[in-house]
Amino acid sequence: MNKVDIENYKDTLPKPDLSNNSVSTDNSIDPDDTWKAVKEVMRLKIDNREFKTWFNDVYIENISNGVVEFSCANDVQKDAIVRDYLQTLKESIEKTTGINMMLNFTIRSEQSNRKKGNKYEYYTASGEESDSSKTLFSDLDKQREEREKAISKAQLNPKYTFDNFVVGSHNRLAEAVASAVVEELGVLYNPVFFYGNTGVGKTHLMQAIGNEVIKKDAQKQVVYVSIEQFLNEMITSIRSKKEQAFREKYRKVDLLIIDDIQFVESYPKTQEALFHTFNTLYQSNKQIVLAADRPPREIKNLTDRLRSRFEGGMVADIG
Repeated sequence: MNKVDIENYKDTLPKPDLSNNSVSTDNSIDPDDTWKAVKEVMRLKIDNREFKTWFNDVYIENISNGVVEFSCANDVQKDAIVRDYLQTLKESIEKTTGINMMLNFTIRSEQSNRKKGNKYEYYTASGEESDSSKTLFSDLDKQREEREKAISKAQLNPKYTFDNFVVGSHNRLAEAVASAVVEELGVLYNPVFFYGNTGVGKTHLMQAIGNEVIKKDAQKQVVYVSIEQFLNEMITSIRSKKEQAFREKYRKVDLLIIDDIQFVESYPKTQEALFHTFNTLYQSNKQIVLAADRPPREIKNLTDRLRSRFEGGMVADIG
């Protein structure tokens, strides 16, 4: 199914009778055709490796009464989809069918898995888990472990995600910019400078960017740091004569996120180190995301060249 087919798919569906909140699978929406179309939309939103890992053996078993019934091979798969992809799945279904539906997930029985195994080879004929299945889940465990390690190394809070970020009129632009950054790292908006009062969600949104980047590719080097921590590490590196290690830590990343950047105004030497780090990353098309309680033009004692760098990309008010 090509892109044009996807866009027009919902127009080809018989219009369901919603007067009694009923959507009949027999008369309006075919589960198999719908799932094929939904998967094409999903592929545009999710990394191909992730998609194959979590969705290749998921099925729509039934669509009725405004509910889409999905079947999964096991609890691991179901939990991952509900935890990480539920909103994306709902949006893809609505885009495909034109209907906002509820989603329900069940686990297929071993007998059902064996039957579907003719296509996906998840279980052997005896019902024992196949070698390919064992290998798959070993790989999945490894990928999950890699993501968790990467998030921890980046000093990110895994609870800060786009899914639980509350979007309103005051932060809609900032959220859209953050989402675009994830899709076009180091290309579309660089640097990004979020500003707003305490408690409006700057830290949440910045860390959501980092978490999403790692979820898409755990090999990406991400660092989240406050400007105070940056300063302390710089001082420690000077005292211990490990300045090269300090520079490499911050100049060999794919995504550098610095919070509370306004406090740099009191530290000229930190501004110097930050300027050189900024230039190195920017020239290598690496993404920089900054946040402060005020826009760059209002940060006092900021060198002109650093202010110019801060204002050189996207400056977004977050409330």
